[in-house]
Amino acid sequence: MSAFAIGHILLVVVTLSVATAISGRAAGSLSALLVFCALYPRTITSFSGGPHAGISTSAPELATYSLVLLLCWLIVPKSRADYALLWIALITTPVFVFGFATDWPLASNTIAGALQYAIAPLALLVGLRAARGIDWSSPVNANRVVLTIALIVAAQAGISLLQLAGLDINPVSATASEWVGSRVNGTSNHPNTLGKQLVLLTVILLPLSRISSPRSRSLATFTIVVALVLIALTGGRANFIGALLAVALWAIFLPTKRSAARIATLTFLTIFAAAFASYFIERFQEDPTGGSRDRLTPVAFSLIRLAPILGHGPNNYVQAASNIDSYTSLTQLPVHNSVLLALAEVGVVGVAVLLGPVLILTLRAVPMIRREGAPSDFARGLVVLLPPVSLIALTGWGMVAGEILPLWMATVGLLWGAAVPRRALQSRRPTRAGVGSRWVRP
Repeated sequence: MSAFAIGHILLVVVTLSVATAISGRAAGSLSALLVFCALYPRTITSFSGGPHAGISTSAPELATYSLVLLLCWLIVPKSRADYALLWIALITTPVFVFGFATDWPLASNTIAGALQYAIAPLALLVGLRAARGIDWSSPVNANRVVLTIALIVAAQAGISLLQLAGLDINPVSATASEWVGSRVNGTSNHPNTLGKQLVLLTVILLPLSRISSPRSRSLATFTIVVALVLIALTGGRANFIGALLAVALWAIFLPTKRSAARIATLTFLTIFAAAFASYFIERFQEDPTGGSRDRLTPVAFSLIRLAPILGHGPNNYVQAASNIDSYTSLTQLPVHNSVLLALAEVGVVGVAVLLGPVLILTLRAVPMIRREGAPSDFARGLVVLLPPVSLIALTGWGMVAGEILPLWMATVGLLWGAAVPRRALQSRRPTRAGVGSRWVRP
């Protein structure tokens, strides 16, 4: 193992150890996960032979975010409501085994893709456990998460400003540089990746801006504004619209007595959108269809029709599409639609396993959004997450790729775990005398 790999493994372990020592196992694990998904997602190993157009690398690799996910899963306090663990064991594994046993090619890229999709339930589980291990009634815990996200956004803002100033810091690939121009990408590999990270962090901050201490509420609000500016500077149209949509829906769904906050937020969003309107209108005029999306979408539908149940194999879209489409073979571009890409790779069954729990949890959160209190704030965050993520997923393939998929699923797990009051997880046990019963923590 190279010194680079050893150094990064030590970095993950030390960061997680320090975070848990300061904030406890649950909050510390959550902070470390956010850092390595949204600030420093790096591939640790180097088994892949070269670049690969897909949701993962051409061979299984260990990344900082996948390593911290595994470590968090081991140390985050367990919960009696770990139904996500059953999802992993009883659904995901048999689907993958059956896929490889029947239709999927057994190759290094498909194994890497299977591991990438398997990150989804693991990340949801870690987010769920972390949220249920944190006492959100204490502003101190919320303050720590706010500070973590604020530091991540501040670091991305600082690097992005240096990139705007012309410094060659973390440049994108030569191929991507022809398309992105002066758009910033921070520590990410592409401006749109940074935009997705910031959208997810913004949604996490929305409920935290109401339950933390007054100073942290101000910090959370300021961080949301900075994140919105950075999203605009990344130039991603879907990310920009999605972020504004998330904050607007948050304001609209606030309890009825919060009308002043609702009006102030919507007024700010209107002014903010107007400030960047000319830039994004120019982008739409220059590229109204989003590059080659119109050319790639029919190919995806053709692939789905050929294998609708299990697809053509995880991380295998470009290889399968190249067999039926010369343009894909030439450009090596996947379809710019995360849902179609997943359907083509793992079929209806795989997409149901991947997205079904997200939709179910979101629907269960809807009745809670008009209530007061921290649980309802987190439920509202989960509900407002769905529309922007849907918009971003339907206009790009990055929602299921790299560090974005685990960050997305961990966000869903976090919001739902915090939306369910602790007393709802308590179990009924007989008292020591054997008479009556009492509620105890799991």
